[in-house]
Amino acid sequence: MKISIEKLQAQDPQLRGLEKLYHASFPDYEAKPFEMIVNGVKEGRMDSYILKAAKEKETELKPAGLAFLIKGKDIMLLDYLAINPDFQSGGLGSRMIKELSSIYDQPLIIEIESTNLDIKPEDQDQRERRKSFYIRNGFFDCNQEIELFGVQMELMSTHRPIAYPEYFDLLDQYLQAYQISASDNICFLSQDRKSESQKK
Repeated sequence: MKISIEKLQAQDPQLRGLEKLYHASFPDYEAKPFEMIVNGVKEGRMDSYILKAAKEKETELKPAGLAFLIKGKDIMLLDYLAINPDFQSGGLGSRMIKELSSIYDQPLIIEIESTNLDIKPEDQDQRERRKSFYIRNGFFDCNQEIELFGVQMELMSTHRPIAYPEYFDLLDQYLQAYQISASDNICFLSQDRKSESQKK
């Protein structure tokens, strides 16, 4: 499948064109206001990419995916990665991660919903498959369990495992621009606390 990945500036209409895919791909409790992403790109706190692809026997490249990253000096947070359902199961997610990993010298961090909770088997299976996907694509399990705006998450990263303080410092700097307290909304979960969550 022919693809292209293009970095977008805030004024590029293609960025606004990704808003529908963005909202369709992430639940409300995970999604930021899209304007926050546009402003982040405009003010240099975020990078945005569009993935375009052409299906077999087609020549026109069409919007097929997105990636939004929060920029740090030594690490980058892959805040959102999504593939259009019409193009899923074609390996585009893996190809986009590979391309992003080649663009940035810094480790890429992701947050995934915790696989250490007592939840429905089908939801657990989905979370496990998501984690396996990232491991196959070069991410380490950082063994760092966090609570992010009330949602229990795990941290994964490329290049090397990332420690929680590095992650927190990145988010703290980013959120300060929006007068949001990182310490009030993000915390590290100890092993004891993880165990308590599993018992509930």
